[in-house]
Amino acid sequence: MSGVLKRSIEGYDQIPDHLIRGSVFEVGARYGEGQLGSRHRERFIEKSRDGSYYGIDVIPVPEECLLNISQTDFFDMATSEKFDTILALEVMEHLSFRDWSKFINKIRDVLKPHGYLFITVPYNEPTERVSLYIDSFDAESFGGHVTFGITPDVIRLWLQGAKCRIKRHRVHWREEGENHLRAVARFVKRVVTRHPYAWGWTGLKASTLIVMWQKVEI
Repeated sequence: MSGVLKRSIEGYDQIPDHLIRGSVFEVGARYGEGQLGSRHRERFIEKSRDGSYYGIDVIPVPEECLLNISQTDFFDMATSEKFDTILALEVMEHLSFRDWSKFINKIRDVLKPHGYLFITVPYNEPTERVSLYIDSFDAESFGGHVTFGITPDVIRLWLQGAKCRIKRHRVHWREEGENHLRAVARFVKRVVTRHPYAWGWTGLKASTLIVMWQKVEI
């Protein structure tokens, strides 16, 4: 199993059970390999069969995929349907920051009142650098992947006006294959030595911010 697939599966395993109920819409569903490798495998398959799961991605989806996933650009998608849960795992970092508010507003439009949005993104920049990064960000030079600058503060900034609230967030930062004791020891060492990236990314592939939002009734 590749490291990318393993991380994808771990992301889906973090989704609370109650979010894979009702109607589920997923942005950036890829080929369905992460979903089918996760503990929610049977639920994803069942919901694809009964039409209560719909996934999209900009990349072509193999015909043999067991899930209801189609090749569609989220920004071009037109639908009046609203969903109980929207999933976007490792998606937002592939958008230019100038498109984040557009993304959030479209999510809001297709999310039912009190519905949930579950996302994962890289967690990789000290909070104090957030405003500097945003102020200096050159949207025209965006290279297709935001590799730093995503923190809870950034997410709250782009959440303004979206009529949502953060229900919980946590950082999954254990290095692939590493035991928890070693991960904790490394983290403590960085805090004690005031390492500039003590609270964020240090080149570890598994450094991920997990956020669950709930739409507020208007």
